[in-house]
Amino acid sequence: MAGAPNASTRAGRYVSQPTGYRAFIPAPLPPQPALDLHGELPGLLSAADRALGRLDGSVLTLPNPDLFVFMYVRKELERMLAESGVGAAEDIRRAAAESHGLGLFVRSLVGLDREAAKAALAGFLAGKTLGANQIDFLNLIIDHLTEHGAMEADLLYKSPFTDLTPQGPEGLFSGAQLDELIRVLDEVRATAVAA
Repeated sequence: MAGAPNASTRAGRYVSQPTGYRAFIPAPLPPQPALDLHGELPGLLSAADRALGRLDGSVLTLPNPDLFVFMYVRKELERMLAESGVGAAEDIRRAAAESHGLGLFVRSLVGLDREAAKAALAGFLAGKTLGANQIDFLNLIIDHLTEHGAMEADLLYKSPFTDLTPQGPEGLFSGAQLDELIRVLDEVRATAVAA
């Protein structure tokens, strides 16, 4: 059926669309001729239902299914980096260890999407009226996250941040605001570590 542009089956038919893709149009119900619910079909359907139930139940026994997926994604990423010539597998593992994980290593190579960096700070910005220097300071953080992917809080006390405010972030933000900002930076870093 894959080769025929407008092939038809008992379940329905494929129709070529003007934009180049094929749409599946299901046949009207009830099917003609009617389904034969005798013989081996009910047993096969029952076995399929049980298999799906076991698969669904097995997900509940995993402590965190994402960790299971991350393991395979991490291995595939290591393989891709090695094949692309970034370095040998051992070099990549060493760089990942020095960066405190493969996620932080990759994030340090590719940075963080600018919109993702802005979204990370959205909660911090909510309900606040900020001055020009505060906005410039936060834009420097977004620039750093975009370029480097994560940020340690001690960088807030170095140039270019201290070029705006020699006292560091305390010159622009209250203690509670600074604590919140550092929590955001820690969360951004934690998302890379988890990957």
